[in-house]
Amino acid sequence: MKAENMIEVEDLFLRFYRDEGVIKPLNGVSFQIPTGKSIGVVGESGCGKTMTAYSLLRILPRGGEIVRGALRFRRKNGEIVDLAQMDPDGKTIKQIRGGEIAMIFQEPMTAFSPVHTLYNQISEVLRIHSDMDEHAIRKRVVELLGQVGIPEPEQRADAYPFEFSGGMRQRAMIAMALASNPRLLIADEPTTALDVTVQAQVLRLIKEIQGRFNLSLMLITHDLGVVAHMVDYVYVMYMGEVVEAAPVAELFANPQHPYTIDLLHSIPKMTGPKEALAHIKGTVPHGAALPPGCMFHPRCRKRVGETCWTREPGMTDLGNEHYVRCFIHSNAVTDISREAEEITHA
Repeated sequence: MKAENMIEVEDLFLRFYRDEGVIKPLNGVSFQIPTGKSIGVVGESGCGKTMTAYSLLRILPRGGEIVRGALRFRRKNGEIVDLAQMDPDGKTIKQIRGGEIAMIFQEPMTAFSPVHTLYNQISEVLRIHSDMDEHAIRKRVVELLGQVGIPEPEQRADAYPFEFSGGMRQRAMIAMALASNPRLLIADEPTTALDVTVQAQVLRLIKEIQGRFNLSLMLITHDLGVVAHMVDYVYVMYMGEVVEAAPVAELFANPQHPYTIDLLHSIPKMTGPKEALAHIKGTVPHGAALPPGCMFHPRCRKRVGETCWTREPGMTDLGNEHYVRCFIHSNAVTDISREAEEITHA
């Protein structure tokens, strides 16, 4: 494990065993999160982004099983542990979950208990992961709520989640994630269902907190516009695989995977002539019926022939920390960014 990395995920496979068959949400995911740096994980709904985060925390839904791969994590004391090999209910993972790795969930209204006050819920994190007395816990909870911009934190600490707006609930969720001074913060679609102004405030807060406390950040989103301003490095996921990975500026300037190009084309344009909203044809396959060969080939506009549906492409190093999983690049590095404009979105 490289000294500068906090997390190294290697060849992660996840399976759910259901009556309708074996569901395969993760199919060889690999990525790294450097200490103090931020990464973005992007892709459509159903591509495995959230399941990757749940795997790190070992909070998989019932029936989920990691069947292969490693989740190496460098703890505060320097010890390197494989989270994939831990008992999800064991003492060590409970110390790490919430203590060293914290998560901002997608919808705070469902993540918070509606029948307990914010103080009850945030203080529970401190009781589990610290030896503070009740007076110190109260002081810390009020301090956290103030740090995330909740007005009158002393009084609002005793309010219930339904008494807060969506933006304030998300701020409270961030406060709870920060309670035990984690080293890695996972933010799963942190601006879902928020209006544009509140989205900007929440994202600015996450970015500020990450810099202030030197946190590593894993931002999960389908919004490439958010990624452009929030992270250092981007992993594009499709059907439980990383199909492209690059520094954020490189990815936007020189996308190389047909899926990434289509994602970028689907961003609504605020200027220029009016035109139909671009889209990616087809839908994400069901996890129990994955296509053979390249996962993306049924929807791809750049297929290179029979190879695409009979073989799985490997990852190709394009240089400049840019990697792509596509047969266009498997034998020779070809710049397809010049061809991107030829792709139509009928």
